[in-house]
Amino acid sequence: DTGVGSVGLFFAAYACTAVALRLFFSWVPDRVRRVWVLYPSLGAITAGYLALAFGSSTGSTVLAGVLCGGGLGYVYPLLFTAVVERSAPEERGSAMAAFSLFFDTGALVGSPMLGWVIFQAGYGAMFASAGVVMALASLAFAVWDGDLVLRRRPPLTEHT
Repeated sequence: DTGVGSVGLFFAAYACTAVALRLFFSWVPDRVRRVWVLYPSLGAITAGYLALAFGSSTGSTVLAGVLCGGGLGYVYPLLFTAVVERSAPEERGSAMAAFSLFFDTGALVGSPMLGWVIFQAGYGAMFASAGVVMALASLAFAVWDGDLVLRRRPPLTEHT
């Protein structure tokens, strides 16, 4: 619809990158701290959405596929591993089901919402919105998980 790139090229780049990372570079998160792989990967997904939002060539569509595929190639397994490691053995099945449910719910709720943005403002606005939501969600996760500690001012005290 936009006249830029193609869905096929995007998903070819996406899938090839995700598969290559998982086949040849799956060792990286185990050799370095996982957070050093997780947050750049979340950032890559955000950058991929923004490349789709502001790109104007077939090359930008392919780059977006590489960024999104590379990001999700690491993000999904790293988050799934965290769920398994952090859940008690007797609750692990429920935890894994809930984790999968979050992705499905995201698609179920997010798709109509992003479709509405397309209808109202076009594809560029939709991909920009997705990029902003991805960045904010990544930031919220980093704070919630304790990887990003926000400094708080000490309480004011009165001196007498």
